[in-house]
Amino acid sequence: MNIKLSHERINSFCGDVLPLYLVSEQDLSKENIQWRSENEDLVILHTFSSDDPESVAHCALLTLVGVGETSVSATYNGHTYTCSVSVRPMRQAKKGESLNYFRGDFHDHTSNIHGHSEFAERKEGFVIDYLNFQKKDGKLDFAVVSDHAVTTNDRDFFAGFSGAEEIKPCPVEFLPGTESEITVIENDRFGITYKNAGEIVTVNSGSYVNAFSWQQFFDAMKRSPYAVCVLAHPQIVGLSAKGCWNFSLHKNNSPEFKNLLKGIETGDGGIRGSNAINEYVYSIALDNGFRVSTTCASDGHGPVWGYDFFSGKTVIMAYEKSKEAFLDALLARRFYATESGNVKVFYTVNGYEAASTLPLTDTYKFHIELSSFSDDPTTAPTAFRVISDYGRTVAEFKDVDLSDFDFEIKSDTARYFYIRFTDSEGRRTWSPPVWTSREADPPAPELTPLDKSGFTVTELESGKDASVLVNNDPLKIWESELGAATYLIDMKEEKTVSALGHYAPFINRKAFKEAENCAPVSAKIVAKIGREKNFKLVTALSRFVSKYEIWTSRDGENFEKCFDGQIRCFSGEDIIRFSPVKARYIKFKVLTNTGTEWRPSFDDLTLHIAELTVF
Repeated sequence: MNIKLSHERINSFCGDVLPLYLVSEQDLSKENIQWRSENEDLVILHTFSSDDPESVAHCALLTLVGVGETSVSATYNGHTYTCSVSVRPMRQAKKGESLNYFRGDFHDHTSNIHGHSEFAERKEGFVIDYLNFQKKDGKLDFAVVSDHAVTTNDRDFFAGFSGAEEIKPCPVEFLPGTESEITVIENDRFGITYKNAGEIVTVNSGSYVNAFSWQQFFDAMKRSPYAVCVLAHPQIVGLSAKGCWNFSLHKNNSPEFKNLLKGIETGDGGIRGSNAINEYVYSIALDNGFRVSTTCASDGHGPVWGYDFFSGKTVIMAYEKSKEAFLDALLARRFYATESGNVKVFYTVNGYEAASTLPLTDTYKFHIELSSFSDDPTTAPTAFRVISDYGRTVAEFKDVDLSDFDFEIKSDTARYFYIRFTDSEGRRTWSPPVWTSREADPPAPELTPLDKSGFTVTELESGKDASVLVNNDPLKIWESELGAATYLIDMKEEKTVSALGHYAPFINRKAFKEAENCAPVSAKIVAKIGREKNFKLVTALSRFVSKYEIWTSRDGENFEKCFDGQIRCFSGEDIIRFSPVKARYIKFKVLTNTGTEWRPSFDDLTLHIAELTVF
C-alpha cells in the first residue's frame, strides 16, 4: 500500500497553522495513527482521533509557535512518515510602511443547518463547496469560513485548512476558523437567567471549542497562541436565554481573554436590530482594557455566499495580499468594519497611525484621509464623530472634506479614541482605535440597592403613573408613547444616592418571529427595512434607552444635573454610577433611544424600559 505525507517539508512563518495528513488510496480516517512533534516549543500538534463519526485520525494541524528547525511524524502499521519543518519569524509591517487595503467577509458559514447530526449528514454545503464558490466569485480578498462549533466536525474543520491549501492559486485568501460557542448561564440579582457568553469567531486556531465555562474556553485556546478572536453579534437577541447575550466584559476581562480578543463585530448580516447596539460593546471593551478593533460580516448561512451577498466588509490594512500579512495586521488590530464596504480609512494622531499607543499627552492632533475602493459617491462619508471614554462623542463634524482633514482635541483623561464615519444613507464605518497610554478604570465596587417600597415614578411629559418601573419585576415593562421622556422618581424621603440602575426590556426572539402583530411599526420604518422578515425584531431592539441625563433634588423644585451619558449594555441591568448626593427626587431624562441614534428613519420609535433602581 502506497502511503505518504501530504508534505515532506514545510517552510513557513511563526504563527501559521498548517494542515498535514497521510495520503493513501485506503481510507485511514479511523485507523490507529500516532502523531508526534519532535519539539512542541516550535510546533504544537492538534490531532483528530476521537469517537466522532466524522473524525479524521490521519490528519493533523501544525501550529508554528517558535523559530527553528524540527520535524513532525506519523506512525502507522509499524511505518513512520516524517515531515521536516522550518519556521522563520512572522514578517511584520514596519512603522511608516505603506499599506494596502483588502476587503473580506469575516464571518461566513457553509450551511444553514444548526443541528449537529443534520449538519454531518447534509449532501451539499460542504467546506469545499464554499471554497470553490468563493474562488469562482473571486471578488473578495479574504474570507473566514466559521461554521458553528456545536454543529461542525473534525472532517469539515480540517477541510477548511486543507481545502484552502489545495485550491491555490486562488484570488481569495482563506482564513479558516469556527464560530466557537461559550454557554454560561447565570442569574442576576432579580433571579432572572441570562447568558453571560455567546459566540466568538475564532481564526487561526488549531481546534474548535464548544465550551460551558470561560475557563474551558481559555484552556482550549492555550495551544493556539496566535489565534484571533472576534465577538460575533455581541448584543444579538439569543435563543438559549432571555434577552440579549452578555459577554460581561467588565468582569470577563482576564489576561487570557484580553490576549485572545482582537475584534468586535459591529456589522452583521444586513439591517438587523443588533446592529443598532453592537457598536456599544466596542467602547465597553476599550473601557475595560481590551485592545480591539471592529469587523463586519455577512454571517451568511449558505449556500448564499460571495461579495455581492452583503455590502458590509471587513477591511484589513496589510503590506501585501497573503495569509502572513493578514495575520500580522489582525494581531496588530489594523482592521476595521465598513457597512458600505467601500471606505478606505487612513488617519493619524500626533503622527501615529491607528492602531497605535501614543506617548502620554493632553493634546491630540488628528489627520484624516478618506478614499474609496470604487467610484460610488453615495458611499462617501459626509460626517463623523470622534468617540472616547464610555462611548462619549468628544467631537463631531459634518460637511467637511474628508479626503484631507485636520483637527485637534484636548483631553487629560482620554484613554482611547476611535472615529465613526457616516454616509448619506446612514451606513457606518468604524476606524481602528488609538490608545493614549492611560490605564483602564479599576473594577467598580459593589453597591447596595435601596428598598423601593413606597417609591413612585411619573412620566412628566404625559403625566402618567410609571411606577411599574420600581416594582422589582423587570418582566413587567413600561411602554411609553414617547420617543424621549423624563421619569421623576419620588423616594418619599431624603437618601444618599450614588447610582441608578436601568434594566433593559427582555425581547423574546421566537415570539417576535411568530407574532402576527407586535408593537406598531411605522410605514417609514417598514419602507426603510423593506421585506426583511425580522423587521419587528429590529424595531424592538431600537426602542432601548440611549442618551440620558440624571438630575437630583432635595425639595422637588430645584434640580441639579449630576450625570449624563449613554446606555451601552442591554442585557439586563446597567448601573450608572455618579458621585454620592443627598436627594429625595431623581429625574431620569431620556434624550434619545437606540433607534434614533442608529438611523434617522427610526425617529418615531417609542421607549420601552423594564426597571429602575436607586443605589
